Amino acid sequence: MKFSQYCPTRVHFGEGIINNILDYIPKSTKSILLVSSKSAAEKSGALKAIKTQAQLMGLKLQYRNTISPNPRVDEIDALAEVCQELGIDCLISVGGGSVIDATKFLSIRAPVQKSAKDILSGNEIEAQPLFHMAVPTTAGTGSEVSKGAIVSDPVNNWKGGLRGEKLFPKIALLDPELTKSLPKSIAIETGFDVLTHSLESYVSKASTPITRMYSREAIKRAVPALLKQASNTADANSRSELMYASLLAGYNLANASTCLPHRLQYPLGARTDCPHARGLAALYPAWIKKTYDFKPEPFNFFADTITNCMELKEKFKSEKEHVVQIVNKFLATLEINHSLSDFGVTKKDCDLYVSEIQGNLKLDPGMTDNESLKQIYLESL
Repeated sequence: MKFSQYCPTRVHFGEGIINNILDYIPKSTKSILLVSSKSAAEKSGALKAIKTQAQLMGLKLQYRNTISPNPRVDEIDALAEVCQELGIDCLISVGGGSVIDATKFLSIRAPVQKSAKDILSGNEIEAQPLFHMAVPTTAGTGSEVSKGAIVSDPVNNWKGGLRGEKLFPKIALLDPELTKSLPKSIAIETGFDVLTHSLESYVSKASTPITRMYSREAIKRAVPALLKQASNTADANSRSELMYASLLAGYNLANASTCLPHRLQYPLGARTDCPHARGLAALYPAWIKKTYDFKPEPFNFFADTITNCMELKEKFKSEKEHVVQIVNKFLATLEINHSLSDFGVTKKDCDLYVSEIQGNLKLDPGMTDNESLKQIYLESL
């Protein structure tokens, strides 16, 4: 048995710890840039808490809520100019995976004069990153403990990412209370992303005994928590469970990565701007059909967990068709049982999407030739 496991991010987890967030930044900090989306920091209550603490500590605080759901390279460049002009030495990202990914990229973009596009084209991370504390307001991506940053270039209809150990945030502060203000639809979207990371890192050829343990634990906690969201019975405990599951899945992203659905979703997200998790949900049934026979155990565990949590009458069977049926029922219960056609995708688009797929396909245990990829797109319409 041989494997490696690594995550340098220091994690602080607990309800209400947002009220002591600035206890965790370097004592040498002078000027903070708080990065968020349009309203995540404000609605979650994080902005008020951080402003109050900054005033008490005499720290300069700048706030920019300019990150899009699919963060753009030009947004990162604009924030880098702010950092350089104002001498920012500490970044705090408050929001979902898009905000955290953008700020991870910003942490290595701000110290240099290269544009975000130049860094992506060379795939080089030269500078020592600015201190970055990630504060998720969704329980979904696990971006706060992973080394990837997914960004988009709408001018060229491109979406992809940068990976590297310098992108790990220095601190991740996880306060489940910050997810309380999420609309039901967003809580379900981001929560389903927890499951995609958990399952795909379980299926991945790079999985290890540790990541498989994390995957199983995350799935066991996330499925019932998501069903509570769907039935409007979410409470403090289920929010905490979902955020903890997201953390475990985030660890797996850094060590076992994801599989085909994420690679297939990037061209979809770039060209349709569809929500990431909803695009994944549209691709999942077809991917499972194509991949089940290569590694059935993770899919059986996933579907069996759903069967037990949904208290379905039929007895679970370790068969591909039954697994797909159970997953489809789960997606319908969560109201994310989409097809690609819901996002305007047509048959003629599928060849184009296949040609735009980037990233490592070798971690998926199934067939990854172009015809198989095209078939997943076509069966997802």
